[in-house]
Amino acid sequence: MLGGLRKGAASTSKVVICFLAMLFQASSSISPLPAKIFWQKIARVPRFRLGSHRRAPTPRAGTQNKQADITIVGLGPSRPQSITEEALATIESSRKFFARTREHPALARFSGMPMEPTVFDDIYDSSKDFSEVYEAIAEKIVTFAEKLKSDGRSSAAGVVYGVPGDPTVAEATVGQIFRIATQRGLRVRVVSGVSFIEPVLAAVGTDILPRLLVLDALDISGRYYPPLPTATPLLITQLYRREIASEVKLALEAMFDETHKIAIVHDAGGTEELIEWIPLYELDHDPQNRIGLRTALFVPPQIVGDPSTPEGVAVVPGFEDAVELAFQKAVDDGFDPDLEMDEGDSIEIFSDPPPDENAGQSLVDASRQLADCIARSSRENTVLEDMQREEEALTDAFGTVLAEVLVQFAQAREAGLVGDKRITDVIYSACYHLQADDRSSYS
Repeated sequence: MLGGLRKGAASTSKVVICFLAMLFQASSSISPLPAKIFWQKIARVPRFRLGSHRRAPTPRAGTQNKQADITIVGLGPSRPQSITEEALATIESSRKFFARTREHPALARFSGMPMEPTVFDDIYDSSKDFSEVYEAIAEKIVTFAEKLKSDGRSSAAGVVYGVPGDPTVAEATVGQIFRIATQRGLRVRVVSGVSFIEPVLAAVGTDILPRLLVLDALDISGRYYPPLPTATPLLITQLYRREIASEVKLALEAMFDETHKIAIVHDAGGTEELIEWIPLYELDHDPQNRIGLRTALFVPPQIVGDPSTPEGVAVVPGFEDAVELAFQKAVDDGFDPDLEMDEGDSIEIFSDPPPDENAGQSLVDASRQLADCIARSSRENTVLEDMQREEEALTDAFGTVLAEVLVQFAQAREAGLVGDKRITDVIYSACYHLQADDRSSYS
């Protein structure tokens, strides 16, 4: 049946390219599946890993030894009371105490004391490139630790470097210090602290499970389409300026309705903690100028449906949910490799499946229907009801083509026609073609 699909993932990716090009040219929004239908189809929800590219690498073997040339301590999210006893004792026993920025309320605890920290705000003020700032801070700390060690003046904790929250959560300088110190033969130890994640989740009244995606605002600002699953709660940090908030809003509006309720959390866990639940379109309004260095954004999954109806509500599905449904359909329509067989049963395996003239015909039909919808939508129409009807038809036609592409690939993979290629290979090929100089031909 699937003989016509043997050209593999590359051919599928070409269809994806054409589909994506038409989708963005039409500038239409994808309608969610009805709540009841979606949850009847999805039997299990995929889990997503926590994290952000900003987090530091896992400390190497031996770095948690009490003897260290550099000790990195977490100062907690805000209040001086959030510093752990171990972190405080480490700071008090140090020869030299550095802190990334003076803008952390916990540092008020050390004002006027012998262990008052040296901060790096001057580096922030003199550079507009964060990567340069982080590199310069790490270099200064490692160089000072080298000097102490060569002079024989290093304490058990060595040089102590304090960072907001926890050293392994959204702290780029920590990763830089590990890299440079390892190259120079210095030992690094980490003293954990309370990160910003815990008080933010407490403020909005939710748990980290079953899933949570932590993102840096700088990683999604300025994007046409942010790389995130819509069915997963989002925690966005580095929302420190109104301009950044505006860029994040525009990126999120590509996936969420502009009236979707979000939470801006200021000074989580601190004495001035404030939670503002607002619609997405108001994210960058900030009339009180509250957005700052200790501002985070929580975006819950978008819900559709009415809880008072039998259908209830459901989370708006994302691309990964569409892929799951496509593979479920491919297994349901074909041979299930997990099906138990009685002794003596056998199946016939074709090394070269017989060709099927109708293979892919549903995709061809869906593509023709989409082309017709685009042609109709391109005509001038001043009647509002007609315009809305055409918008719905065009959106549905895009969804039909995408569904066919996913199902055709899933069936081809189940039949072994694309070997061990995965949907990620199709997406990779699609990105390759989208980045090509000449996309007029995919031959």
